[in-house]
Amino acid sequence: MPRILMMAQRYKPYIGGVEKHIEMISDTLVDSGCEISVLTPRFDHKLPEIERIGATEIIRFPKGIERNPLKLLRWFISKKKMLSKFQIIHCHDFIPILFWATPFRLVLPSRPIFATFHGYEDDPVPAHFKYIRKVAERLVRNSLCIGSFIEGVYGTNCFATPIGAVAQSKRKASGKHHAIYVGRLEPDTAILGYIDAIASTADVYGLELKLTVCGDGSLRKELEQVCLDKGISAKFLGGIPDPTPYYLTADVALAGGFLSILEAMSYGLPVIAHSGTTLKNQYYKSVRILGGNISIQTTASGVAIEISRLLNSKTLYNQLSKQAAEFAEKNNWIRLADLYLKLWSSSV
Repeated sequence: MPRILMMAQRYKPYIGGVEKHIEMISDTLVDSGCEISVLTPRFDHKLPEIERIGATEIIRFPKGIERNPLKLLRWFISKKKMLSKFQIIHCHDFIPILFWATPFRLVLPSRPIFATFHGYEDDPVPAHFKYIRKVAERLVRNSLCIGSFIEGVYGTNCFATPIGAVAQSKRKASGKHHAIYVGRLEPDTAILGYIDAIASTADVYGLELKLTVCGDGSLRKELEQVCLDKGISAKFLGGIPDPTPYYLTADVALAGGFLSILEAMSYGLPVIAHSGTTLKNQYYKSVRILGGNISIQTTASGVAIEISRLLNSKTLYNQLSKQAAEFAEKNNWIRLADLYLKLWSSSV
């Protein structure tokens, strides 16, 4: 039974796309016979140093040393006996690779270190981040990249390029003129374009859409005011652990990140993406490359046209809904866990 140590910048009780990825892949790997622990900073002193939630053990090192390799080295030395039980180390994103992997390797040099690269930094990606990613890539044996865009944007050599996974659902959404967006509310997202598209759908096509937003960020208050000014019936729910009830009352999803795209598709929701930039276009094309039928539009008016097409054609809607559910079914956690196992066995 292999013992795996996942390294992550944040983990429970925090929520987010990467945190959900680690939680679900850990649970699935445990079901396949692995033992999984997650190493993460102890950002809140009230949290225990070691905690077991379900089948996964969480190990937290002291707050403030996550970017101090020397202090981490001392901590790793003090915990060598505990850490020596792990056969494989797997880092999520470049901070654990750059700051944690090297001191860990000094303490336990025989342990192979792998990685999963998630997302991107800024749009467009600054040149120095591309360099940092290349450095991080050289510090691990091999890596999974969440989305083929990572190969194109960063030049990373990836073992495989899944877009993540989603739990399967037999329930199907049944909304009526209701759109949902799940994701961050930041300037580098497409949320403003989606709000413009919903306003345009009403003004140009006479279709009034309700909007539910699950997520938080620096733009929240501004967006609430924009919706009010444009006469859009919108609910901003903030970051919630499980947006399932809101997917089920929608009939179209406005694309955020890969996880929210797959979640929407698992309920049979057609997904429309506002790319806007070259990076976003490559990001959303990662879904298409794997066979996902996502509509990618470069303008808010294009998004409005797609919404109108969907809501005015039951035949088209049912076809796209069926294709979305089938794509989500293929991208399940068991399949992704198998990729992790193949990654580790390919280089050991």
